[in-house]
Amino acid sequence: MAVSPKADVEAYLATVDLRTVLEGALNAVVAERAADPISFFHSYFGELAAAAAAGDGPTEPADVVELATSCFELQAALVVEGATPAEAMPAKIEAMRAHFARVVRWGVPQASIKGEGSFESMMTAIGGIWAGMITTHVKNESFSKGEGDTVVVKQVYTNHLGSDNGAVNGSEGETHLETTLGFDEEGKIVSWMQQYDGTALAARPTAASDGDAATEESAETAEAAAPEAAVEAAAEEADVTAEAAADEPEAAALEAATEEAPAAVATEATAAD
Repeated sequence: MAVSPKADVEAYLATVDLRTVLEGALNAVVAERAADPISFFHSYFGELAAAAAAGDGPTEPADVVELATSCFELQAALVVEGATPAEAMPAKIEAMRAHFARVVRWGVPQASIKGEGSFESMMTAIGGIWAGMITTHVKNESFSKGEGDTVVVKQVYTNHLGSDNGAVNGSEGETHLETTLGFDEEGKIVSWMQQYDGTALAARPTAASDGDAATEESAETAEAAAPEAAVEAAAEEADVTAEAAADEPEAAALEAATEEAPAAVATEATAAD
């Protein structure tokens, strides 16, 4: 294949947005960790070509607010403890994943989290924020159209901190969240930027405080029981001493009888002679 002169290459690149297309393909193949990149690219560009062909005529713009509402109804059902049976989880996760583009950007400033990749990668990164917490209710307060193709979602989580012994006493409360979703022209979510009330979370008691209280209670119980144990031990020792003293006369009499027996035998023998 002949190499085009540099001027021809620059002229071509000035008329075609090749960079965006290739960056999208590279981000997608990396996000999927595809073992066979050629097959992946074949499918990827095939889907893009089919979408472009289907979009020849005029189409109605996607109702992004409706799409966001559908997505977050699924999200709430997945987040609340016990709301979705285990056997139904895979189907709901797949239904939520269908709302997202192949590559998503995400960010949660309070948790110093940001990244770009697949839906699964995003859920793994964001899910770590709520590790150790139990969410009992999610209220989707509002969905409002933002700038461009964005939707701002406001939610309230009712949750509490968990420990090895269950919920931490006094930790139940509300956490307010605001998530800004960005959509592409196909109505797929391409960005997820979330903020939440971190102050409210930090102000709650921790599992360690419950553990400390339990340890302190155990120490106090042990301290209170110590004098009783000492008295009991002393009583047992006294009983043993008393039993020994009671048995002492009998032991002395037996010893004396044992010493007299040989002497008596010797006297009888002398008398017989």
